[in-house]
Amino acid sequence: MRVLRAFLAAVAVLAAGAAMAPGAWATGLAVTVSGAPENLIVGDSVTLTARVTNLSSVPATDTWTHFTPYGDDPFEDPPKLTPVLAGFCTNFGPGDPSQHCQLTVPSLAAAGEPGDSSEVKVAVAATQPGALRVDVGADADPGLSAPQLSWTGTVEPKADISLNFSANVETIANGGSVTFRALVTNTSAAGMAYGTAVTFTLPPEVEIVSQPDGCTGTKLNLTCPVGDLGPQLTAQRLLTLRSTQEGQFTVLASAKWARPNVTDTKTQTSVTVLPPPDTSGSGTPEPTPTPTPTPVSTKTRAASFATLVSGAPGTNRCLRTRKLSVVLRSIKNVDPVRATIRVTGRKHALVLKGSKAQRPFSLKLPRSGRATVTVTVTLESGRRYTSKRTYRLC
Repeated sequence: MRVLRAFLAAVAVLAAGAAMAPGAWATGLAVTVSGAPENLIVGDSVTLTARVTNLSSVPATDTWTHFTPYGDDPFEDPPKLTPVLAGFCTNFGPGDPSQHCQLTVPSLAAAGEPGDSSEVKVAVAATQPGALRVDVGADADPGLSAPQLSWTGTVEPKADISLNFSANVETIANGGSVTFRALVTNTSAAGMAYGTAVTFTLPPEVEIVSQPDGCTGTKLNLTCPVGDLGPQLTAQRLLTLRSTQEGQFTVLASAKWARPNVTDTKTQTSVTVLPPPDTSGSGTPEPTPTPTPTPVSTKTRAASFATLVSGAPGTNRCLRTRKLSVVLRSIKNVDPVRATIRVTGRKHALVLKGSKAQRPFSLKLPRSGRATVTVTVTLESGRRYTSKRTYRLC
C-alpha cells in the first residue's frame, strides 16, 4: 500500500507542477535540498538533507519525502540510497523496467502545524564518474504536496598518489647537514588529488635547518602541504636536517590526500653521522697539515639549448608573442641550483638561485627584430653549462 501511495504521490507532484501557476504552491508544502561534500570522488557517499515546510493553513499529517536517484550512464544501475533515518527503498511500482530506486522516509515531526519545518537525510553512493542527480519531492495528508526539484553533482575519478623519498648524501660529518627530498606524484590519468600533504617523522636528536613553507606540527612530526595535485603531476618538498649525535638516524615520510590511497605512500631513508678523525697516538704529535680545499671546476661546458631549457621554441623561429614560459632541465638526475639568463636588449640579466632555478619562469623578448637568449646553468655537482638560442618577432 505504501509503495502504491508513493508512486501515485510522485505522479501527482509532476502533474501538479505542470498545471499550477507560479505562487500556487503557497497553499501546499515547500521542499529544499542540499548536499555535501563539495568535491565528489568515486567511492564517496554524499549526504542529502531535504527540508519540508508546511505553507498551508491546515495541519499536515503523514508527511513523506521521496528521493529518486539517477546516474550519468542510462545502461548502469542507478546509485544506491541509504536512509540516514528509518525508511525503505523500493521501485515506483510492480514491473517497473527502469528499476529506479525510490526511498520514502517519514519527515521528522510530519511537517505538523502551518509554518512547521522538518528535515530528512539520505546518503547517496557515488559509484561512477559523471553526473549524479537526485529528484526530491514531498506529499502529505490532506492533499498537500511540493513541487519536485533536483539536486545535481559531478563525480570525479579517484586519484592515486605515489611517494619517492631520498637524501642527497648517505653519510655526513658530525654537525654537518643533509637534505631530504620528497617527490609526490599523482599517478592517475584523470583524477585530481585534493589536499595533498607530506608528513616527516624525525628522530629527537636531529635539528631542522630549513623546511618547506606552511608546515605544521612538531619537530618530531612535521606535516607540509602540497595542495591540489593534478593528474600526472609531481611536486617536490625539501627538508634539511643537522645532527651532532654519531651513528645512524632514520627519517620516515608519508604522503596523503583527501581520500584513502591505493598505493603504499610510506617510506624511510637513513643517514650515517661519522665521528671526528682519531688524533690520539704516542710521542709528540705532528702538526696537522691544513687541508687544501678541492677547487670546484669553473670550466663552462657548451650544451644544446634543449638540454638546458624545456618548453622553449626552436631556434630562429618567428614568434608572435614576446613572452616565453620555460623551465630549466635536470641533467642526468642532477638539478640546477643557479642560472643566469641574458636577453638581447635587456640591461640586466635574470638570476635564479636555489629552488627558484627548478621552477617555471617567464622571459619577455624585445618588441621587434632578432633576440638572442643566453643561458648559463650551474648544477648541484658544480658543473656549469651554457647555451644560446636566437628568435625573431613576426
